[in-house]
Amino acid sequence: MLVFGVYLLVLGLLLFLLPGPLRELLGIEEVPKVWLRFIGELLAFLGGYYVLAARKGWYEFFRLSVWLRALVFISVTGFVLGKAMPVVFVPLGLIDLAGAAWTGWAMKREPREQKH
Repeated sequence: MLVFGVYLLVLGLLLFLLPGPLRELLGIEEVPKVWLRFIGELLAFLGGYYVLAARKGWYEFFRLSVWLRALVFISVTGFVLGKAMPVVFVPLGLIDLAGAAWTGWAMKREPREQKH
């Protein structure tokens, strides 16, 4: 969870600070930079939630994130197949799916700790 949170923080900050180069890399030239900055800001904030959840051991957050991150992959794949997104987004979806699988695996291996 901590690694994924840091990933989101870095990705969000990069998108916020460098929307032009990332827009070209991702092949989404038609999106105004202000929207990319806004999305970057949201990703960074979400990364903050993940970092806090990891530091506090919020098991329920971990469990929910496994399902939601898997859904991100399904959603991105559907958008790419429907030609609404460029294929370069599939690896980003795969990162979410891998993170979800890693979190699910780690939760099964480690006993649940109660933190209040």
